[in-house]
Amino acid sequence: MSNRTVSNRARRLALSIVLGLSVFGSLAPLGTIASPRASEPEGNAALSQLPLVSLAPAVPGPDNNVEYNGLGHNSQSSLYRTPFGAITIGTTVTVRFRTFANDVTGVTARLYSTASASESLVPMSRVASNEVCQDAILLADRCDFWQLQFTPAQRGVVYYRFIIQDGSATAYYADDGSFDGGWGTATGAMIDRSYPIVVYEPDFAPIAWLQKGVMYQIFPDRFRNGDLLNDPLSGQPRYDDPVLKLPWTTLPEGYCRYFSDAASSCPWRFSPVPVWGVGQPETPRGRDYMGGDLKGVKDKLGYLQDLGVTVIYFNPIFDAGSNHSYDTQNYLAIDPYFGTKADWDALVMAAEARGMKIILDWVFNHVSSHNAFDRYGQYSEIGACESITSTYRAWFSFSNVALGAGTCAGAAGPLSATYDGWFGFDSIPVLNKNNAQVRELVYTGTTNAAAYWLDEGAAGWRLDVMGDGSFPTDFWQGFRQTVKAAKPDAPIIGELWKRDEMLPKIHGDQADTGMNYRFRNAILGFFGKVDGKGFPDDGQSNQAPSVFARKLNAVREDYPDAVYYTLMNLMGSHDTMRILWNLTPGAANTRAEKEFNAANLAAGKQLLRLATLTQMGIPGVPTIYYGDEIGLTGEDDPDDRRTFPWLDQNFSMVFLPIVSRGGTGALADRAERPTTPPAFGAGGDPALRNDFKAYIAARQSRDVFSMGALTFPYLNDAERTMVMMLRSITDTAMVAVNRDSVTRTLIFTPTGRIPDGLVLQNALAPSEILSAVNARIEITLGPLSGAMLVAPPGQDQTAPDGPPNLTAAPLNGGVALAWDGVGDAVRYTLYRSLVVGGGYTPLSTTASTVFTDTGITNGKRYFYVVRAVDAAGNEGALSNEAAAVPAFSIAWANIQSPKTVTTTIGITPTENIYGQVWAPGLTDAGGPTSGVIAQLGYGPVGSAPSAWTTWKGMAFNVTAGDNYEYFTALLPTITGTFDMIARYSTNLGLNWVYADRDGVGIANPAQLIVLDAADSTPPSPRC
Repeated sequence: MSNRTVSNRARRLALSIVLGLSVFGSLAPLGTIASPRASEPEGNAALSQLPLVSLAPAVPGPDNNVEYNGLGHNSQSSLYRTPFGAITIGTTVTVRFRTFANDVTGVTARLYSTASASESLVPMSRVASNEVCQDAILLADRCDFWQLQFTPAQRGVVYYRFIIQDGSATAYYADDGSFDGGWGTATGAMIDRSYPIVVYEPDFAPIAWLQKGVMYQIFPDRFRNGDLLNDPLSGQPRYDDPVLKLPWTTLPEGYCRYFSDAASSCPWRFSPVPVWGVGQPETPRGRDYMGGDLKGVKDKLGYLQDLGVTVIYFNPIFDAGSNHSYDTQNYLAIDPYFGTKADWDALVMAAEARGMKIILDWVFNHVSSHNAFDRYGQYSEIGACESITSTYRAWFSFSNVALGAGTCAGAAGPLSATYDGWFGFDSIPVLNKNNAQVRELVYTGTTNAAAYWLDEGAAGWRLDVMGDGSFPTDFWQGFRQTVKAAKPDAPIIGELWKRDEMLPKIHGDQADTGMNYRFRNAILGFFGKVDGKGFPDDGQSNQAPSVFARKLNAVREDYPDAVYYTLMNLMGSHDTMRILWNLTPGAANTRAEKEFNAANLAAGKQLLRLATLTQMGIPGVPTIYYGDEIGLTGEDDPDDRRTFPWLDQNFSMVFLPIVSRGGTGALADRAERPTTPPAFGAGGDPALRNDFKAYIAARQSRDVFSMGALTFPYLNDAERTMVMMLRSITDTAMVAVNRDSVTRTLIFTPTGRIPDGLVLQNALAPSEILSAVNARIEITLGPLSGAMLVAPPGQDQTAPDGPPNLTAAPLNGGVALAWDGVGDAVRYTLYRSLVVGGGYTPLSTTASTVFTDTGITNGKRYFYVVRAVDAAGNEGALSNEAAAVPAFSIAWANIQSPKTVTTTIGITPTENIYGQVWAPGLTDAGGPTSGVIAQLGYGPVGSAPSAWTTWKGMAFNVTAGDNYEYFTALLPTITGTFDMIARYSTNLGLNWVYADRDGVGIANPAQLIVLDAADSTPPSPRC
């Protein structure tokens, strides 16, 4: 088999991509949408039921060689899949695949449904042959298109990929190794990289308050110390490693473990050094506390509100054994180091007064090895680790080992059992989620934790390691029922990092949305360097704008609206390096390069500004990790958990600890104090915070930023520039970005998406005004800069309705189109496709409500849609889809011979029966014999042939003068005398011309006489 080209995507990215639509391989412009979800037009459901007819190939015969160049499927193009993205239960999906014309003998789709846990191999039908490939890199080639339709009846995920055969040769086609949809890759061996389609509940919708929110993540111990009386004290018991209370400005224990110079610059600062740590860099142990608490957050709500924050997301605040609090000891109590229930109530009341909501972090996968587990014998009851008869024993999973080789009591006595700790950490034993008592505690009991904290003022839940395989599906389904009964608009946000962690949870029965680490991956790739968090492109840097767009389009493709529009769009968290650290250049991963090098730090902050501007222009919930807005930096956990630099708690600047020289205690090393006044006593970089505030304010000024449909009308890889556009029914916004180090001018035309003369204003610099000329926009951006463009009010951006009642009537060599007019339309744009429901390309424009499409090929089905365009240039919604097959007219036809056929019922067919047809311009001009479909049928004498079910195809025989002659033989299964009629079609069987022995008509049918068999003796009985 030929493998001239393996990856369609590689070929496309080798092109100079300027207009973003080329990423999708679609030649059709995208018009104004009627729904934010619909990134490409959908077809008419009724037309999808039309029969799929395989057209004859241009050149006969396979050659046992699959041409890889011609293979293609783009899951983000309506030419290849409709509808776009996730679907509701009961929606019919159309999937298509492309090959070179007459290159293969068959295409099979391999489907796998998680709902039924089963696969099926379904042959695809060839629905268009020897057509233009509709691909900019295959302009000189001709292609066939194959189609499959299916309708999922249950929620879940349907995965699909393709098997292509050409005689003895087989090839395979699936998504590529980036797992981001769009174009895939052809391979000689089967690789399980299927495309997914999420099937979700019809009532699964976005949570409105979250969709419009701006979120701020707080690590409670490190944001603000508001009450010194609840501070931890060094030496207080926790496991076998007592508490270590440190001054506010101290860098976290183990902060330097990932630095390039960790071996020499990261010694243990606090004694005693554990035996396992000798000779190793300082390591986090979860024991160091700085004193942050709930009262501190309450005291700074004004700071957060001024920034534009509407939602606070807390890392766990419940009674736990470590500073991160992911080792819960009591689900129903506030950690005493963070305050009391009264402090929580006061915080909720103060937040509600400011219109702010609070989302809490919850860990139901594992708990502390203290308390109910009681590994260290500090709990008042007999813990699960202490005795096999403990009330809590069945809450956990134990394995018996030899006496003395374990950590807990087992069948052989003390120290004869081990247990499952999450990720190998013995401080956090994994809960048995099938245990009824565990479920009672979490969501089924009278005082279950899930409903309790919602009743006490929490707005929703973020669920730690929600995708862990130890959770049965019905655990999260039951949890959701409890949450929604307590507070219907309470979001359930899963810690679900990657695509295949998200997909099983987002069908409307478990999570509402998730933490969008895929967005973070895209941001890092475009503005910095992708870190090692398990994505396919780990380690890549300075990725092209088209790659950034591809990643975000993949997110849109994979998730339902409810998920997509409420995703936590984060750039860093407690589990990652700080975004500023990542974006700051440096030859080495050290503080000297990332913090103390002024030029590097300035460059990092500028990239952070640009990344944040981009973040604010994307649907979902922009999420800021505390301190990012004032330049807090740090490597991965625990360096990313430094304290917030409040000036009254921190006498040094944001990233520098207090360092003395010469033993004098002077603060000679601290950074120069800012010239911009601090906000609410915050240290750090107030100018950076002001920019964050401006970006957030621009986003909050227009709902289109949070509710619109995202497209990329301009992508220029060579100049590292891009434009993101958000469009709703009545508004437009854009974010333009120049990632390059030189000034760039961006010129683009979002065809059909904006009015002709739309005026746009830079929300970050209101004096900057742009005017679209014939919908063409030009904007100049300085190095590493961007703009947030909004349309001043008062402009007509509301598109017309879709033209109703589009009809298509076949002609000889054309199709006559007609539709009802739309009141505010001044013209109409027509689109045509060779396949149902998508793949539309521009056909023409007209001011009339009728149009004749001429110069097209008879015998092929064409699909049409129309949009109305108003005086302002708004192009409206799609009409219904209409289809027709232009065709040669049939002037004469008959049953040629014999006129009467007599046969005996049995296994022997009749003699051949012949019929002829004359279609002027086809049969008398040497046209393709496949341009006629001929059939022969029989039925009761005097009955209507249109109701017969006995029709059998006739094969071409010869050209007889101006006529084509066809023949077949019959094998009747019942006796009697019947009428016999031939029928012919030149439009794929949509219309038939019936013919009898004399010509066109049914008045004088031929006769079929079927006699009974002579042998009526029954078979002899067998022994």
